[in-house]
Amino acid sequence: MSIIQKQFCFLIIVFLMVVFFWGDPLVAQQNPKERFEIGLFGGFGVLQGIGDSAYANTWNYWGSFMDINEVTQVKFDKKKPFFLGASFTYNISSQFGLQIIAGYHKTNVPNSANFSYSWSVNSDRYSRDLLWVDNGKISSIPLSLNLLKRFYFGKFQIKASGGVTLYMNSFQANSSMGMGDAFSVRYIVGIEPNVYSWDVDYIDAYQIPVYIPETKWNALGGNIGVESSIFISKSVSLFLDVRYYLCPKKEMSWTWTVGKYEGIFLNLDTEIQNFTDLVADLTTQPQINPSFFSAVAGIKINF
Repeated sequence: MSIIQKQFCFLIIVFLMVVFFWGDPLVAQQNPKERFEIGLFGGFGVLQGIGDSAYANTWNYWGSFMDINEVTQVKFDKKKPFFLGASFTYNISSQFGLQIIAGYHKTNVPNSANFSYSWSVNSDRYSRDLLWVDNGKISSIPLSLNLLKRFYFGKFQIKASGGVTLYMNSFQANSSMGMGDAFSVRYIVGIEPNVYSWDVDYIDAYQIPVYIPETKWNALGGNIGVESSIFISKSVSLFLDVRYYLCPKKEMSWTWTVGKYEGIFLNLDTEIQNFTDLVADLTTQPQINPSFFSAVAGIKINF
């Protein structure tokens, strides 16, 4: 369990203690006749983001190209997906309730791969920089079971709630990594017996597609939030809710695509049939963080 998760669990425990032991001088004394409450909501979420990943390698080619440095950094954009859902509350008393919240969000997560390629020839240094843009998708269905505390201010109500959340997540992405190459070409001229040959060294690089296949997983986390509502009739209210959903991170792995690729500089084709374990060892894998803030509005019916 990470430090953030431990802190969040501690916050939930403190919240529950406050809910149970803090008396509310403003709370209505009567018990509401309506024991149940159903709500529908929609709004936005703010994803905590997907961690950066990178591939980096340094190597030499004979005596021609030295200190060859190839680095690709993949960065994902932070997105604000639509967040839709419903809630159900059982009012234990005028102060306390048990709440179930079910939500859903799905959004594209664009990424940019910055490829930096540099090498030395004698005392001279050369470099090339390229940018590739691609996309991915992330979705989540959080199901929450919360303890709720209600505060009354006339027609207004403030509700604080928190509890455990089961997350059903999905993620997939496509991107690119840059890989360098150096090779020699032998040139032959002349007619026997007067034949002359010499070798010329070249350096090139390739754009290698990488991907994370669609991966689905479940995780247990938590949520905590505050809701403000106003009654527009005896049984109908409008509300605003701000909430934080905490879900553990998950590490994913890029899969490198084998195939025939055209050189970026020389336009020469090469075929890569497999990638060694060294490539995986030199790649920093992305950390997927499904946690998010939400701000939603909706309507509730009491019965």
